[in-house]
Amino acid sequence: MSTVFHLNNENISVRRPHRQLPKNPHFALVAEGGGQRGIFTAGILDAFLARDFSPFDTLVGTSAGAQNVTSYFLKQAGFARKSIYELSTHKEFFKPRNIFSDDHSMDLDWFFDNAQQESKNSLGLPIKQLNNIRPGQLLIVASDIDNKETLTLCPTERNIFHLLKASSAIPFLYKSGVKYQGRTLVDGGLTAPIPLQQAFDRHANIVVVIRTVPSNKESESLWKQKASDSIKDLLPENLGDSFSNAVSEHLHLLPNIIKEKIDSAKMINPVQAFYDRNPQYKAMYDLMKLHDSRYDETLALINQPPEGKIVIEIAPAEALDSRSLASSTKALEQDYQLGLETGHYFLDNFAHFFR
Repeated sequence: MSTVFHLNNENISVRRPHRQLPKNPHFALVAEGGGQRGIFTAGILDAFLARDFSPFDTLVGTSAGAQNVTSYFLKQAGFARKSIYELSTHKEFFKPRNIFSDDHSMDLDWFFDNAQQESKNSLGLPIKQLNNIRPGQLLIVASDIDNKETLTLCPTERNIFHLLKASSAIPFLYKSGVKYQGRTLVDGGLTAPIPLQQAFDRHANIVVVIRTVPSNKESESLWKQKASDSIKDLLPENLGDSFSNAVSEHLHLLPNIIKEKIDSAKMINPVQAFYDRNPQYKAMYDLMKLHDSRYDETLALINQPPEGKIVIEIAPAEALDSRSLASSTKALEQDYQLGLETGHYFLDNFAHFFR
């Protein structure tokens, strides 16, 4: 039978397998996205590096998770933390007032230009190592905005930052998407918010999944939160309420222009009339529904993996102090330290599985 473990550093309950491990284990590490909450993952992986723990045959990441597994694969402890702590908090990165203009609200060009510059200094990424990577060893997940296909992309020295940008390109915040081989790519979290199936597709049978929210809780993607912020009060009650819980913590980020738009649209609330006047929101809502369905499918897969598979899920016991964006430096540091502690706890309990 399949086996599932749930691990966090507050609820110390480790269930041992009641059967032998696979005779030919294929270890994989899967990292969820989550924006700045990815600093928790950075802490875990820095703990792994501090103890020279790197048994994985396959690494798969979405969005911030892709950035984290890339830093881990290249054995650069501290790089992901520095990128989140310094670049994602910079005023040039996130500009919420641009949500109703043609400009990007989230300037990934600026972010990855600076990350690439950082990679050239002493704490940088030795990306030349990617030229010797084995097929399927490191996978960056992105979504095709046109056909909603999930793509697992193998990076090279030449394209690594382009692929990381694609995996992080949140619809409606990075508005052009990222062009790659004739496709327009966006946030991997749209179609594969937790890329566990992609690890199984690569024949992994023991998979460590790092979450950025408590176990069995859905992590609202940033594009969904921001899109919801701008439309939830305009939708009929049975639709608008379904978004409100997901975005309540981000309402303080809304610029006045969004509030004015909401206040000025006093309509009878028929859904079709709303979409006729605001067709861009119909596209947002359709993507939200797709994201939700894929997330539900993955949570079910974590809890009931296929026969012969083992899933070990690492998650915070409670919601992290950091947010997807606009986190305080104190919250980011606390969650990084929590990740370090969780990573060491994981190794104390599970490292022997991988020998």
